[in-house]
Amino acid sequence: MRSRYAQEEQPAKKDAAIVPNELAAFFESLDAHESLDLEFKRAGGNLPASIWETISAFANTNGGRLILGIDERDGQLAIEGLKDAYRMAQDLSNLLHNSQKISARICGPNDLTVESIGDHDLIVLRVPAAARRHRPVFTGANPLTGTYVRRQSGDVQCERAEVDRMTREATETSIDQQVLEFFSWDDIDQTSFSSYRQRLLLHNRRSSLNRLDDEAFMRKIGGWHRDRERERDGLTFAGLLVFG
Repeated sequence: MRSRYAQEEQPAKKDAAIVPNELAAFFESLDAHESLDLEFKRAGGNLPASIWETISAFANTNGGRLILGIDERDGQLAIEGLKDAYRMAQDLSNLLHNSQKISARICGPNDLTVESIGDHDLIVLRVPAAARRHRPVFTGANPLTGTYVRRQSGDVQCERAEVDRMTREATETSIDQQVLEFFSWDDIDQTSFSSYRQRLLLHNRRSSLNRLDDEAFMRKIGGWHRDRERERDGLTFAGLLVFG
Protein backbone atom coordinates (compact mmCIF):
# COMPACT_ATOMS: atom_id res chain seq x y z
CA MET A 1 0.00 0.00 0.00
CA ARG A 2 1.24 3.48 -0.86
CA SER A 3 -0.04 6.81 0.45
CA ARG A 4 0.42 9.81 -1.86
CA TYR A 5 -0.99 13.30 -2.26
CA ALA A 6 1.13 14.63 -5.10
CA GLN A 7 0.24 14.21 -8.73
CA GLU A 8 2.15 11.30 -10.24
CA GLU A 9 1.98 9.37 -13.47
CA GLN A 10 -1.28 7.46 -13.25
CA PRO A 11 -1.17 3.65 -13.33
CA ALA A 12 -2.75 1.70 -16.16
CA LYS A 13 -6.45 1.14 -15.70
CA LYS A 14 -7.51 -2.33 -14.61
CA ASP A 15 -10.89 -3.94 -14.31
CA ALA A 16 -12.48 -3.81 -10.86
CA ALA A 17 -11.46 -6.84 -8.84
CA ILE A 18 -12.01 -8.28 -5.42
CA VAL A 19 -8.68 -8.57 -3.62
CA PRO A 20 -9.42 -9.72 -0.06
CA ASN A 21 -5.74 -10.20 0.95
CA GLU A 22 -4.73 -6.64 0.06
CA LEU A 23 -7.85 -5.20 1.64
CA ALA A 24 -7.31 -7.19 4.81
CA ALA A 25 -3.87 -5.59 5.21
CA PHE A 26 -5.16 -2.08 4.50
CA PHE A 27 -8.21 -2.27 6.74
CA GLU A 28 -6.70 -4.38 9.49
CA SER A 29 -7.48 -1.79 12.15
CA LEU A 30 -10.77 -0.58 10.66
CA ASP A 31 -12.99 -3.68 10.18
CA ALA A 32 -13.37 -4.34 6.47
CA HIS A 33 -17.11 -3.84 6.19
CA GLU A 34 -19.47 -0.90 6.40
CA SER A 35 -20.29 -0.07 9.99
CA LEU A 36 -21.18 2.79 12.30
CA ASP A 37 -17.86 4.54 11.60
CA LEU A 38 -16.85 3.22 8.16
CA GLU A 39 -18.48 3.81 4.76
CA PHE A 40 -17.43 2.72 1.27
CA LYS A 41 -18.68 4.40 -1.90
CA ARG A 42 -18.17 3.90 -5.59
CA ALA A 43 -17.03 7.06 -7.31
CA GLY A 44 -15.47 6.51 -10.72
CA GLY A 45 -14.55 9.96 -11.98
CA ASN A 46 -16.87 12.17 -9.92
CA LEU A 47 -17.67 12.75 -6.27
CA PRO A 48 -20.92 10.99 -5.32
CA ALA A 49 -23.63 13.39 -4.16
CA SER A 50 -24.39 11.14 -1.18
CA ILE A 51 -21.01 11.76 0.48
CA TRP A 52 -22.36 14.94 2.09
CA GLU A 53 -25.08 13.01 3.90
CA THR A 54 -22.40 10.63 5.22
CA ILE A 55 -20.10 13.48 6.30
CA SER A 56 -23.01 15.11 8.14
CA ALA A 57 -23.92 11.79 9.77
CA PHE A 58 -20.37 11.02 10.92
CA ALA A 59 -19.91 14.55 12.30
CA ASN A 60 -23.19 14.40 14.26
CA THR A 61 -22.47 10.94 15.68
CA ASN A 62 -19.04 9.55 16.62
CA GLY A 63 -16.96 10.39 13.56
CA GLY A 64 -15.76 7.88 10.97
CA ARG A 65 -13.93 7.19 7.71
CA LEU A 66 -15.35 7.59 4.23
CA ILE A 67 -13.50 5.65 1.50
CA LEU A 68 -14.14 6.38 -2.17
CA GLY A 69 -13.33 3.86 -4.86
CA ILE A 70 -14.54 0.67 -3.17
CA ASP A 71 -17.89 -1.06 -3.55
CA GLU A 72 -19.43 -3.69 -1.30
CA ARG A 73 -21.01 -6.55 -3.25
CA ASP A 74 -22.74 -9.43 -1.55
CA GLY A 75 -20.69 -8.94 1.59
CA GLN A 76 -17.37 -8.67 -0.24
CA LEU A 77 -15.33 -5.59 -1.04
CA ALA A 78 -14.66 -4.79 -4.68
CA ILE A 79 -11.83 -2.40 -5.50
CA GLU A 80 -12.83 -0.18 -8.39
CA GLY A 81 -10.42 2.68 -7.84
CA LEU A 82 -10.82 6.24 -9.08
CA LYS A 83 -10.14 7.62 -12.54
CA ASP A 84 -8.50 10.83 -11.30
CA ALA A 85 -8.07 10.54 -7.54
CA TYR A 86 -5.87 13.62 -7.10
CA ARG A 87 -8.23 15.96 -8.92
CA MET A 88 -11.15 14.51 -6.99
CA ALA A 89 -9.28 14.90 -3.70
CA GLN A 90 -8.59 18.57 -4.49
CA ASP A 91 -12.24 19.11 -5.43
CA LEU A 92 -13.34 17.47 -2.18
CA SER A 93 -10.89 19.58 -0.17
CA ASN A 94 -12.30 22.76 -1.72
CA LEU A 95 -15.91 21.71 -1.15
CA LEU A 96 -15.25 20.88 2.50
CA HIS A 97 -14.74 24.65 2.93
CA ASN A 98 -17.98 25.49 1.11
CA SER A 99 -20.76 26.22 3.61
CA GLN A 100 -23.37 25.35 0.99
CA LYS A 101 -22.04 21.79 0.96
CA ILE A 102 -21.34 21.31 4.66
CA SER A 103 -22.12 23.81 7.40
CA ALA A 104 -18.94 23.41 9.52
CA ARG A 105 -15.26 23.00 8.65
CA ILE A 106 -14.78 19.84 10.65
CA CYS A 107 -12.02 18.14 8.60
CA GLY A 108 -8.42 19.28 8.89
CA PRO A 109 -5.65 19.22 6.27
CA ASN A 110 -4.41 15.81 7.42
CA ASP A 111 -7.84 14.15 7.30
CA LEU A 112 -7.90 13.72 3.51
CA THR A 113 -5.47 11.36 1.76
CA VAL A 114 -5.08 9.41 -1.46
CA GLU A 115 -4.19 5.77 -0.84
CA SER A 116 -3.15 3.08 -3.32
CA ILE A 117 -3.88 -0.62 -3.24
CA GLY A 118 -2.08 -2.31 -6.09
CA ASP A 119 -2.85 -0.21 -9.17
CA HIS A 120 -5.98 1.34 -7.74
CA ASP A 121 -6.16 4.79 -6.15
CA LEU A 122 -8.65 5.47 -3.35
CA ILE A 123 -9.63 8.58 -1.40
CA VAL A 124 -9.80 8.25 2.38
CA LEU A 125 -11.51 11.00 4.37
CA ARG A 126 -11.49 10.94 8.15
CA VAL A 127 -14.45 12.85 9.57
CA PRO A 128 -14.05 13.80 13.25
CA ALA A 129 -17.05 13.95 15.54
CA ALA A 130 -18.13 17.59 15.74
CA ALA A 131 -18.10 19.38 19.08
CA ARG A 132 -21.57 20.00 20.47
CA ARG A 133 -21.23 23.71 19.86
CA HIS A 134 -20.88 23.04 16.10
CA ARG A 135 -23.88 20.74 15.81
CA PRO A 136 -26.02 20.19 13.91
CA VAL A 137 -23.59 19.75 11.01
CA PHE A 138 -25.77 19.76 7.90
CA THR A 139 -25.52 19.73 4.13
CA GLY A 140 -27.22 22.33 1.97
CA ALA A 141 -28.83 25.51 3.26
CA ASN A 142 -31.47 24.09 5.60
CA PRO A 143 -30.59 22.17 8.79
CA LEU A 144 -34.12 20.77 8.96
CA THR A 145 -33.62 18.87 5.70
CA GLY A 146 -29.84 18.45 5.62
CA THR A 147 -28.97 17.02 9.05
CA TYR A 148 -28.08 13.34 9.29
CA VAL A 149 -26.89 10.91 11.96
CA ARG A 150 -25.31 7.49 11.69
CA ARG A 151 -27.40 4.42 12.54
CA GLN A 152 -25.69 1.04 12.19
CA SER A 153 -24.11 1.27 8.71
CA GLY A 154 -26.44 3.87 7.19
CA ASP A 155 -27.14 7.60 7.16
CA VAL A 156 -30.51 8.63 8.61
CA GLN A 157 -32.09 12.05 8.10
CA CYS A 158 -32.92 13.73 11.41
CA GLU A 159 -36.42 14.70 12.34
CA ARG A 160 -37.08 18.25 13.46
CA ALA A 161 -37.09 17.34 17.16
CA GLU A 162 -33.58 15.94 16.93
CA VAL A 163 -32.31 19.00 15.04
CA ASP A 164 -33.88 21.24 17.69
CA ARG A 165 -32.21 19.23 20.45
CA MET A 166 -28.77 19.61 18.84
CA THR A 167 -29.35 23.33 18.44
CA ARG A 168 -30.32 23.76 22.11
CA GLU A 169 -27.30 21.77 23.30
CA ALA A 170 -24.98 23.76 21.04
CA THR A 171 -26.27 27.04 22.47
CA GLU A 172 -25.93 25.87 26.06
CA THR A 173 -22.40 24.59 25.52
CA SER A 174 -21.12 27.58 23.58
CA ILE A 175 -22.33 30.06 26.20
CA ASP A 176 -20.73 28.24 29.14
CA GLN A 177 -17.41 27.35 27.49
CA GLN A 178 -16.90 30.38 25.30
CA VAL A 179 -13.49 31.95 25.85
CA LEU A 180 -14.05 35.69 26.17
CA GLU A 181 -11.91 38.11 24.21
CA PHE A 182 -10.27 41.03 26.04
CA PHE A 183 -10.71 39.34 29.44
CA SER A 184 -7.90 37.92 31.54
CA TRP A 185 -7.07 36.61 34.99
CA ASP A 186 -7.12 40.21 36.22
CA ASP A 187 -10.92 40.28 35.66
CA ILE A 188 -11.44 37.62 38.33
CA ASP A 189 -12.43 38.97 41.72
CA GLN A 190 -9.71 37.43 43.88
CA THR A 191 -11.73 37.78 47.10
CA SER A 192 -14.63 35.79 45.65
CA PHE A 193 -12.30 33.21 44.14
CA SER A 194 -10.32 32.70 47.36
CA SER A 195 -13.54 32.50 49.38
CA TYR A 196 -14.87 29.82 47.03
CA ARG A 197 -11.73 27.71 47.40
CA GLN A 198 -11.78 28.13 51.17
CA ARG A 199 -15.38 26.96 51.43
CA LEU A 200 -14.56 23.89 49.34
CA LEU A 201 -11.60 23.10 51.60
CA LEU A 202 -13.74 23.37 54.75
CA HIS A 203 -16.61 21.25 53.41
CA ASN A 204 -14.60 18.63 51.51
CA ARG A 205 -10.99 18.39 52.59
CA ARG A 206 -10.45 15.17 50.62
CA SER A 207 -11.41 16.69 47.28
CA SER A 208 -8.66 16.39 44.67
CA LEU A 209 -9.49 19.98 43.63
CA ASN A 210 -7.83 21.28 46.78
CA ARG A 211 -4.43 20.09 45.54
CA LEU A 212 -4.60 22.05 42.27
CA ASP A 213 -3.09 25.47 41.66
CA ASP A 214 -5.49 28.29 40.83
CA GLU A 215 -5.39 27.97 37.04
CA ALA A 216 -5.77 24.17 37.08
CA PHE A 217 -8.64 24.57 39.54
CA MET A 218 -10.40 27.02 37.23
CA ARG A 219 -9.94 24.69 34.27
CA LYS A 220 -11.40 21.79 36.22
CA ILE A 221 -14.58 23.67 37.15
CA GLY A 222 -14.99 25.19 33.68
CA GLY A 223 -14.00 28.77 34.44
CA TRP A 224 -10.85 28.70 32.30
CA HIS A 225 -10.78 27.00 28.92
CA ARG A 226 -8.68 26.31 25.82
CA ASP A 227 -10.13 27.71 22.58
CA ARG A 228 -8.49 25.40 20.04
CA GLU A 229 -9.84 27.24 17.02
CA ARG A 230 -8.20 30.51 18.09
CA GLU A 231 -5.31 28.77 19.87
CA ARG A 232 -5.69 30.73 23.07
CA ASP A 233 -6.54 30.13 26.72
CA GLY A 234 -8.82 32.38 28.65
CA LEU A 235 -11.65 33.14 31.01
CA THR A 236 -14.97 31.56 30.06
CA PHE A 237 -18.43 33.08 30.25
CA ALA A 238 -19.22 30.76 33.17
CA GLY A 239 -16.03 31.83 34.98
CA LEU A 240 -16.90 35.49 34.54
CA LEU A 241 -20.44 34.97 35.89
CA VAL A 242 -19.19 33.24 39.02
CA PHE A 243 -16.01 35.15 39.80
CA GLY A 244 -16.14 38.35 37.75
